[in-house]
Parts: sequence; C-alpha cells; structure tokens
Amino acid sequence: MNAARVALIAVATIAVVAVVMLAYFFILAGDEGLQPVAEPAVKGGEVEMMEEAEVMVEVGPEVGQLAPDFTLQTIDGTTFSLSDFRGKTVVVWFMIPVGCPICVSQVEELKKLQEELGEDLVVIAVTILDYQGVEDDLAKFRDEKGLMEWFYAVDTAQLGLKYNIVEMGVIIVGPDGKILHRGIPQASFEEMLNAIRAAA
Repeated sequence: MNAARVALIAVATIAVVAVVMLAYFFILAGDEGLQPVAEPAVKGGEVEMMEEAEVMVEVGPEVGQLAPDFTLQTIDGTTFSLSDFRGKTVVVWFMIPVGCPICVSQVEELKKLQEELGEDLVVIAVTILDYQGVEDDLAKFRDEKGLMEWFYAVDTAQLGLKYNIVEMGVIIVGPDGKILHRGIPQASFEEMLNAIRAAA
C-alpha cells in the first residue's frame, strides 16, 4: 500500500508540474505572439486616424479652414462655383461698386497681385448689396478699371453670412481650398502676397 501510494503521489506530482509548465509556456508564447501583432495594429490605426484628420478639414470663414463653397452667376450670365478653381489661388473680394474710396484703392492692390501671379490667380468681385441697377454699376466699374477677366457677381448665396463679411473684405483661398488670409475691410499687396507665399 505504501509503495502504491508513493507511486500515485509521484504520478500526481509529475502531472501537476507538467500542467504548470505547459500553462507557463502558453502564457509566454501568447504574450510574445500578441506584441508584434498588436503594436502594428495600434500604429496602423493611429496612421489611419491621422490621415483622416488631415482630410477632414472644418469648413468655415477663418484662416486655415476650408472655404465655404458657393455658386454664383456673373453679371454676364455665366454660372460658376468656387470649387471650379481648385488648383489656383482665388481672391474673393467683397466690394461696393460705387462711392467706395477703399474699393478704388483695393483694386490697385489686386492689380499688383494679378501682375505678380498671372493666370494662377482668380479674382471674384462680389457685392453683398442688392439694389436696382447694381449689376449695371458692377459692369461700369469693370469697364472703367479694364479688368475684364475678373468675375463680377451679386451675392445671391449669402456669402456675407458664410464668410462673416458685413460689406467689404478680401478673402484669399489657396489652391487646396483653404483660407490663407482675411483682410477686413481691405488688404495690401504685401499682405496678400506674403500669405500666399507662406502657404506655398
């Protein structure tokens, strides 16, 4: 009996030790197997989140935000949208076509910018004012200044609210659609050019 009992205890002890060793082995193997899989998964998730964050840019009127898109009709009847000019720098100039000394000086600054950037610059001259004869005043302003290549339109898309402009202002939109500069009520040639070059 004693010999049988000793043998039984020995077998039981060996079995327990074997189970413990196997459990310990699987724990170690499990830890080592999870680490290389889990770490890239986490890193990959972070990369994806960062990429999505870079793509998802808030739309708004402030510098760094994606400029609110809009569609207008020029005084000549051409329909256009801001998004039509992706890839180019766009100046959205909120102006008053008559009786506005600030607008007269601003147009000279914009002409300098146009000469500097050439075809890479698009200028949209839009007036928030809506009164009888406003399109005629815009046409007269265009013809007097000789700036036939600019887009002239009356604000029918509530741009004043979208861009937080009361009457006059200069909004510069970069080739990627983000706002580069806000000049209220106006912006100098140097300010505009510096903002554009800083973003290049």
